[in-house]
Order: sequence, then C-alpha cells, then structure tokens
Amino acid sequence: VAGRAVACHHPLTATATADTVTDGTKSVFRACFRDSYQGLVAAKIAVDLGIKKVAVLYASGDAYSSGLYEAFKAAAPELGLEIVATESSSSTSDTDYSTQLTNIVASGAELIFAPYYYDSIGPYIVPQARAAGFTGAFVGADGWDGTQNTMVEDKSLYDNCYFTNHYAPDDPSEVVQGFVKSYTDTFGAASLTALAALGYDSVYMLAQAIDKAGSDDTAAIIAAMKGMSFSGVTGSFTLDETGTPIKQCAVLQYKDGAASFYKYIG
Repeated sequence: VAGRAVACHHPLTATATADTVTDGTKSVFRACFRDSYQGLVAAKIAVDLGIKKVAVLYASGDAYSSGLYEAFKAAAPELGLEIVATESSSSTSDTDYSTQLTNIVASGAELIFAPYYYDSIGPYIVPQARAAGFTGAFVGADGWDGTQNTMVEDKSLYDNCYFTNHYAPDDPSEVVQGFVKSYTDTFGAASLTALAALGYDSVYMLAQAIDKAGSDDTAAIIAAMKGMSFSGVTGSFTLDETGTPIKQCAVLQYKDGAASFYKYIG
C-alpha cells in the first residue's frame, strides 16, 4: 500500500512512498515518488487554484498521513499559504470527523488538505465536510485513488476535489491507454488504480535492469538500476541518487464521480 513501508529483500518497490524507504541505502529503488514530494505538490495545487487560506485534517497516528502533513506544512509558508486550522484524528479508520470539520469551517479556510485513504475520504470526510457547510476545495494524495468506488450517492459532493497521483488513466498516450484497456479487459475497472500501474512499470524496470546487467544476479541488477532512465505507464523519468524517480506529478480531479486529469505539477 502506498506510504506503508515494509521490509524489502528485492532492489525495487513499486508503491512504497514513505521517504525513509530509500533513505540511508544505496541498494533500494522505487517506481513511485516520495511523500515529501507529494506534500509539496499538494501545496502547489492550492497556489494553482488561487487559494491563500488552507486547513489540514490528518491522522496523527498514521505515518503516511503524518508525513504528508509535515511536508505540506513545510511548503505552505514558502508558497504564500496560510494554514488557518490544523485538525487531526487518531487514525485513518475513524468514521466521524464532524467536530474537526466544524472547526475548519469556522476558520474560514478555502481549501482542506486531507491526506487520508479512499475508504475514509469517500464515505466519511468529504460528505461530512459538505454537511458542515464547507464549500471549498479538497486536496489529497495518492491514497485518494479509488475514492470513486466508495462515494455516497450524491457525486456532486466531490466536485472541486483534487489529488496527487502517479499517472492519469485518461492520458491519451498509447502506452497508458494500452495498459488501461488490457487491465480492464482482464480485471475490470474497479481495481484500476495507480498501484496497478506502478506494479506494471516496476516489472519492466526490473526487466530493463536485468537486460542491462546481462545477469539475474542481485548485485548486478542493483548496479544497473543506479541512475536508470525509464519510460512507462507512469511516465518517463530518471532515478535520483536515492533511487526515486524524478518526474512530474499527475494531478487528478473528480468530475461527476470520476477521476480525470487536471494537470501535471512538478
């Protein structure tokens, strides 16, 4: 799951976005960007929308949510954003956010940055925010991908909601659309998220490294992956010194209950 780091005995992780996954190591790589980058891009989305006053709702007991909050908080003042309210839940499994959202509405915030997962955002956070009178924008991270499968009946509640993601499924490129068609023909559309695309790309990244190494020896593959350039479903990029892709972030927005491409921000 994005942001949840686990012990890795292979040189490449497809979906672990936590910064610490590749920190202090020269032998672990990833197909995804890191959370500190997502937090920065989330703040840039607010700027792009012309918003000055923002609020944050995050899960203090969750490493993914807390890490994104810290990155957003660090970027906000540098980009001219004022954080007028900071509210939290103990975990991402809470179901009642009404008190926090009432406080956010009272703060006058024009945007809420809510780094939670789709199963909190769809059925609880966004509907409860609208019920509390919040009419502004929401910004989330890649954990939002799949929210369309958990929305309440009134899909208009999710208008003006944006999130950072690893690719845009409606990108017209042949590579993306070929992947989308093959995946949905085989598995259906409900599970088509960025995690699937990252998993797909990671296999081809390893294959490219193996071809370059001319061997399936782990040390040879690691050497071949250092600074590698790759082009796939989730974009064209080069791995930096931490083994993380240097790439633009796809920003998606919800329209009529479906996630669609908004723009690239980097």
